[in-house]
Amino acid sequence: MHISETTVRRPVLAAVISMFLVLLGLVSYDKLSIREYPDIDKPVVTVSTVYRGASAEIVERDITQILEDSLSGISNIKEIKSESKDEISSIRIEFTLSRDMESAANDVREKVSRAIPRLPKDSEQPRVAKSDTDARAILWIGFTSDQLDSIALNDYLDRNIIDRLSILPGVASITVGGERKYAIRIWLDPDKMSSRQITVDDILNAIKKENIEKPAGRLDSTDREISIQVKSKLSDIGMFNDIVLKNYGNKKIRLGDVAEIIIGAESDRGFLRANNKNAIGLGIVRQTKSNVLKVASAIKNELDLIRPSLPKNIDMFVGYDQSIFVNESIYEVRFALLISILMVIGVIYYFLSSSAATFIPAITIPVSLISTFYVIYILGYSLNVLTFLALVLAIGLIVDDSIVVLENIKRRIENGEKSFNASIEGAKQITFVVIATTLVLVSVFLPLSFMGGKTGRLFIEFGVVLSFAVIFSSIVALTLTPMLCSKLLKDNTKAKKEPILISKFRNFYKESLLESQKNPKRVYLFSIAMIIISMLLFQVIQKELAPTEDRGIFIISVKGPEGSSLSYTDSIVRQVEKTLQPYVMNNEINTIFSIVAPGFSGRPGEVNSAFMFTTLTDWGTRRHQKDIVREIFPQLLTIPGARVFAINPPSLGGSRFMPPVQLVISGNNYDDISEWGNTLINESSDLKIRNSNIDYKITSPRLNLKINRDKAYELGVSAESIARTMETLLASNQVTTFSKDGLTYNVILQADKSFRVNGNSLDNIFVESSNTSLIPLSNLVTYEETSTSQSLKRINRMPSTIFSASLAPGYPLGDALKDLISVTSSSLPANAKISFSGSSKEYFESGNSLVITILFAILIVYLVLAAQFESFRKPLAIILTVPIALTAGLYTLFLTGASINVYSQIGFLMLIGLITKNGILVVEFANQLREKGMSVDEAIFESSLIRLRPVLMTTISTLLGAVPLVLSSGAGAESRYAMAVVVLGGITLSSLITLYLVPALYRLLERK
Repeated sequence: MHISETTVRRPVLAAVISMFLVLLGLVSYDKLSIREYPDIDKPVVTVSTVYRGASAEIVERDITQILEDSLSGISNIKEIKSESKDEISSIRIEFTLSRDMESAANDVREKVSRAIPRLPKDSEQPRVAKSDTDARAILWIGFTSDQLDSIALNDYLDRNIIDRLSILPGVASITVGGERKYAIRIWLDPDKMSSRQITVDDILNAIKKENIEKPAGRLDSTDREISIQVKSKLSDIGMFNDIVLKNYGNKKIRLGDVAEIIIGAESDRGFLRANNKNAIGLGIVRQTKSNVLKVASAIKNELDLIRPSLPKNIDMFVGYDQSIFVNESIYEVRFALLISILMVIGVIYYFLSSSAATFIPAITIPVSLISTFYVIYILGYSLNVLTFLALVLAIGLIVDDSIVVLENIKRRIENGEKSFNASIEGAKQITFVVIATTLVLVSVFLPLSFMGGKTGRLFIEFGVVLSFAVIFSSIVALTLTPMLCSKLLKDNTKAKKEPILISKFRNFYKESLLESQKNPKRVYLFSIAMIIISMLLFQVIQKELAPTEDRGIFIISVKGPEGSSLSYTDSIVRQVEKTLQPYVMNNEINTIFSIVAPGFSGRPGEVNSAFMFTTLTDWGTRRHQKDIVREIFPQLLTIPGARVFAINPPSLGGSRFMPPVQLVISGNNYDDISEWGNTLINESSDLKIRNSNIDYKITSPRLNLKINRDKAYELGVSAESIARTMETLLASNQVTTFSKDGLTYNVILQADKSFRVNGNSLDNIFVESSNTSLIPLSNLVTYEETSTSQSLKRINRMPSTIFSASLAPGYPLGDALKDLISVTSSSLPANAKISFSGSSKEYFESGNSLVITILFAILIVYLVLAAQFESFRKPLAIILTVPIALTAGLYTLFLTGASINVYSQIGFLMLIGLITKNGILVVEFANQLREKGMSVDEAIFESSLIRLRPVLMTTISTLLGAVPLVLSSGAGAESRYAMAVVVLGGITLSSLITLYLVPALYRLLERK
């Protein structure tokens, strides 16, 4: 017995099947996590190592290369990137997508631990983290105080806030912007030291000997045991001042005689301002694979618990919250889903003019949608923007099956059949069409599962969710819909007069179809001409990775000249803040976080750089972010003495504060890549790119010291003693620790700032000779001023530099990369290895894979149709309409000025399924009519007219499902528009053409 007949005869069974699916869906929905995107995080582990006082070259040689050598043996590594800067090494290890994150992190920890004995003793312990070095904080919390200084404020956060937030689930780390940790700063006076015959080694040894605390054993008596501890740990400034260094004459020389000892900040190389007030910022960096919304919610809940206990003299505020954009974006899609359902139901009522008939799809749509949540849960997916988009765009497809079944049953009733028999026979007659179209739609999205990289992971959930929504709709259409028809549609119902617009269109179509059958060449030539023109349009349509979204934040990068001071950079930042003030006053900018020398959490930063992230007010109260940035951009370019430009954050991730254009130049040495990078800057100057730059520039000033080894040997001064003296006085030396109220802080030695001005300062530095006399360092060394690079990058263990640039308005990423490739081919030598990074890399990976996926989808659809029709020729009448659908999509992009990107390409995939679905309706019914004895011409003509109503209903339903996405605004509207506009324009134009093309192709192929 046919399944539809069974459910018509057993209505309770049909109802129970649907109720069971709904129940599973509702229970699953409550357990689903909500996030912005599917899990597209790459398996990335980072290793960071601080080496105080070391130059970038020393860091690379003594730390980075040693760790790279150790890490390279780990399996499934896709890419190793490293960056060596003054005092810090950062290594980013990206694994293949199949690699388990925990296992990868454990392997990295093991390799790092084995390499530690080969690292310099003075370097800090390498830190291994399951997060990207480019990971952006999902939340910034600002703290200000009118009464506490920054050091006291930082200490309060250390003691009361940071640990509470860092242990929350999903938090990888807390980055501290503008950090001011407590420390005892010992500012040495080289003049006083030399006059008292005190060397750096004297001070180092004295502090280490005096500041100890060790167990000294125990006393045992007959009835008790007492442990002994020597309390010699120094705990305040006075105790450090009193440390005896040596006797000079008849007087004890104490540390306080040759140094100023104060409680100060561990580092003053950088600070943070929030809305022009000095602040400490806590940036919440989530773990790779963690859920943005869950982490942000946990943090904000904890802040609510913290706020009542916060001292009155400390203000706390959230300066940036990524989850706001995510929640707003998902809300917009949910709203579009509701609007789409209501609009589709309205269309059905307009066509059928029957409340009872309209009630049937009004029931089947939610059943199909809700059932899909069960599959999302079982597969471990999440509710995100793309899964909701899939459900919105699936509405037209979901209702399609019910419409086809309902329309066929209703037509049979109007022709005189009883509703019971019409429901059974009508469903049977249309079963092939329902199954065929379902298989075709599933086949269209099947290739997404073979896509690799971020794009594949991004859209596989979209394809799977949409496919299962269609599968459930076919099940409901063949079970619940016939049963409802048998109960709700009355016998002897006469056909109501068609709406006037449909009637007029039907008459027009009938006449024009007859005319096209007489002159089918016109249809062929028109279609071919459209395809040829679309090929030309493809060349001029903008191409990019993803549209620029209004995410409620933009970033300003500030880069001063190499060697510029912290105060100089701050003066530039203040000019930028002044430029932004009018936008604060007109309520477009909400918060300005200015971070000068962004090192974060104890890691040294570059004092000539800064970044400012600027959060905007609510979407409905201001202009589009892109318009604001476009207006600000030229104003920033006029600020003299620095490179200042604004960046719209990438929609699909990418480098944290890097422009979209990122081309990597690799070679055997840094001299070559520097030359090649500068050549590329010069040769690309005519392109429409802005702020072109390479990150390897030999412009940072350096003083190179050369030891006269013979003279040093004669005087008994070792190179080690010279280096140690220089490190302590000029680089700062963390020599010991002290405890304060239960926490441990560093004690740092360094020469007073007045002795660290220029090369002449060497005259004030002394080292001890073998006969204990003090020798001026200037007698043992010579120096010269040179230049070096602040940063040394290696990609897959090759010296590399990144050429970066921003885009001029109207100059898409695809065109920029195409032009740059042309420039590199003509201007760089063959041994220059060119690759891409960030958004540029994702653009190429996604573009190539999606084109292949579209071609693969067309092939699979053809094979599925061939299997269903048991013919390789019959499906050609359907599959040859696919180029028209793709062509219509291209016309839509050209006319609307939209770009080809990952979202619009998914829209093209949907067009393949939609257009073939309409073709199946016509061709399959024509085949049935031919089996009854009609000729080819009569069958296709009659089928085209009879199937016109369901074709129009399903087409318009699909269009209306996309309309709310095209008209939407607010968070994430740009990406929704990119996908929906292709569907809207593409299916409109291609459906009109294929109304004539399918009959013409059918007649052409079936007559042979």
